[in-house]
Order: sequence, then structure tokens, then C-alpha cells
Amino acid sequence: PKPFDEHADGFLPGEGALAVLLKPLADAERDGDHIWGVVRGTAVNHGGRGSALPVPRSGAQAAVVRAALDDAGLAPADISLIETHGTATRLGDPIELAALTEVFGGDPDREGPVHLGAVKGNIGHLEPAAGLAGLVKALLCLRHGEIPPVAGYEKPSSHLDLSSGPFEIPTEPRAWTSTGPRRFGVSSFGMGGTNAHVVVEEYVGAVRADEAGDGPAAEAAHPDGAADEHLLLLSGHTPEALLRRIADTRAALRGETASGLREVCRASAVGRDHRSHRIAVLGATAWEIGAGLDHALRLADWASGSVVRGSAVVESASTGLGVHALRHVEGAAVDWASVYPDPGVRRRPLPPYPFGAEPAASAAPAA
Repeated sequence: PKPFDEHADGFLPGEGALAVLLKPLADAERDGDHIWGVVRGTAVNHGGRGSALPVPRSGAQAAVVRAALDDAGLAPADISLIETHGTATRLGDPIELAALTEVFGGDPDREGPVHLGAVKGNIGHLEPAAGLAGLVKALLCLRHGEIPPVAGYEKPSSHLDLSSGPFEIPTEPRAWTSTGPRRFGVSSFGMGGTNAHVVVEEYVGAVRADEAGDGPAAEAAHPDGAADEHLLLLSGHTPEALLRRIADTRAALRGETASGLREVCRASAVGRDHRSHRIAVLGATAWEIGAGLDHALRLADWASGSVVRGSAVVESASTGLGVHALRHVEGAAVDWASVYPDPGVRRRPLPPYPFGAEPAASAAPAA
């Protein structure tokens, strides 16, 4: 698909499965959840009578975007990214842009552009899951602070009127900055005429006292009274998957603070299943944990079943986290919730499990 492009000629179906957890904001803050974004407003309507089943109505699309903004208590000038429905059709794309122009065009309060995105150019049309795909993409833009180019877009379609609105279609990555919380909208339109739009805001939470750096408040909260040590647990179904997890985690830990490292280590213990190939890394700082991960990568296939501290493999321990670590890598069940009892510690997202590192299932024998 080539959304908004001169050579757009329709979408291709895609395949995918997505899931998001919706939770009242106060409950998520109380439970220490990692909050990807805050849903500020939603709206659904129907296109009503049209000239044909697959022909959308611009007025209805504009109305659903306005209704979502009203539900959010926001103005069009507060939005800097729209993840469009973007089906890459010569009829649908101009109609959608006309609807957005009706809402966002001619706004004297706007200070910057509205960037347009269209994930269908990357993964095709997931149909019932298409809206969720756009939501997840936009949340990832928030996380990385960057708006990616629209895949397949090179030259604007001659059927589009980009001059009447504040829209920009990125052709290269752009930093996403804002003086306040960043906000975006996501549109999803069904073939039967149902239109939906959601407005999401960047989560800006209160900073805890121990988040300023590697101060005493952060160090005092380590488990087992070991104020000078952290324990990171990683595992995989296979040695290859374990090594991939080690490498991914090593990259993710760069620049981590003491309080952030504590959250990561707790999440690795109580927030993940523990597979048969395991490694435990001990260290007082993110740098020391990183050095241990580097050594684990050098161990390669010998990493599984190891406890590492710095550039050394730990063979024995009589107290502290080392005891739990040795039992864990040997396959014993450890009550990590009692080791990390603090429910106030935020849950941290860890690098996803590398499913591609798993061996493919063997083909069934011929009958």
C-alpha cells in the first residue's frame, strides 16, 4: 500500500494480533503500572446514507473527530499527530484528508504542523484490528519521541489538497517534541459505515524522590537489605533465545538510573516467566550489570546456568541475593515476590521475548 501517494491503488490485507490493557488512570498509578498513554476522548458514529457501501462520507468523518476532541476537552491545536485510517485508495484518502481539513484547517491557534501517519503502509490492513494497530504505532512514537516516515509515500496524490490544512506527511524520521504533553488522534473507519476516533495524551506522572538519580532513597530500597547490589534475571526456551535476551537487555540498560535499575530488576524477577535456560547477573550499578551482561555474551552457550558478577562467574554464596541467584539458575523455585515485596515499585517494560530465536516446529510426518 502507498497511503496518500500518487501511485496509491488500494490496500493489501495484513495479519496480526494486538492487545492493550485499559485501566482507570488512578488505579494504574496506584498499582505502579507502566502507563503508555492516557485516553482523553473517544467517539463513534456512522456515515449514514451514502452513494455506495464502500464510499465514505467526509462530513461524518469530520464529525467523529470533532466529537472525540470535545470528549477530551481539547482543541484541534492541541493535536500534533493523526494516525489516519489511510487505506491508500484514490477515493478514500482524499475524503479522509478533506474531513481532517474541515477540523484542523484554518486554526489561528496552531503553532506547529499536524503530522499524518498510516501504518497500513507498513503492515497492510488488519481490518477489525486496524485501529489497534494505529494506536500501538502512535504509542511507540510517544515512547521513542520520533515520528517515522509513511511507508510507500513518495509523491502526494494529485487528488489531495494539502495546502488547505496544517498537514505534513513525513518522508523521513522526525523528532516529536512539544512544550507540553504530546497528543495524537487515531481514526478507524469500517466498510459498513462505522467511524471511530480516539484522542490519546502522553502520560506525565509525578517524579518520586528517588528518581532524581543514584541517591540514598533509591539505594535504601534494594531487597534483602543489600543496598549495594541488584539482581537481574533472564531466561529463554533455548540457549539462542537466552543470548538474544541478554543482548537486547544490555542495549536497553544504557543510561539507567539506580531507581530505574531497581524497577527493571524487580520486573525481571516477578513480572516474567522463568524458562529452562537461565542466567542471573549481580551488580551495584547499571554499569556493573552491563559489564556482567557483556561477560555473559562472551560466555555464549556456556551462559545458561550461570550467575555472573562483573567479569566473573559466581560459584558460591552464603548470604544475600547471590543465594537466591544460584538456586534460581539451578532450576529451583524462588518466591521472588517475597524477595521484592515492594508493591510501590513501578512496573517497567522489558525488551520483548525474541520469539524469532525459537526453532521452527518440525513438519508432521507424511501419512
